[in-house]
Amino acid sequence: MAEETRNRLVEAARRLFSEKGYFATGTTEIVETAGVGTRGALYHHFESKRALFLSVFEAIEADLGTKVGTSLTVDTWYQRLRQALSAFLDAAVEELSLIHI
Repeated sequence: MAEETRNRLVEAARRLFSEKGYFATGTTEIVETAGVGTRGALYHHFESKRALFLSVFEAIEADLGTKVGTSLTVDTWYQRLRQALSAFLDAAVEELSLIHI
């Protein structure tokens, strides 16, 4: 249950940070969007809103890594490097297009 709560908080924060921006998103709104009860649940898993943001950032990094890893279909190291860089840039641009700055 604790891992599910944490994941729901990260997903809600990711969505809200993308839609509204970090500073325009409050912790109460994150908790309500995640449907996890009170802000105590957020602070049980994260010491601060900044710590939650870092977890969101790590989730985005992991998603980018997965997208890059699954896109490699060539054999030589040079082709793999070139394909990985291209896939990373494509995935990063896609993710950035979702973020409200």
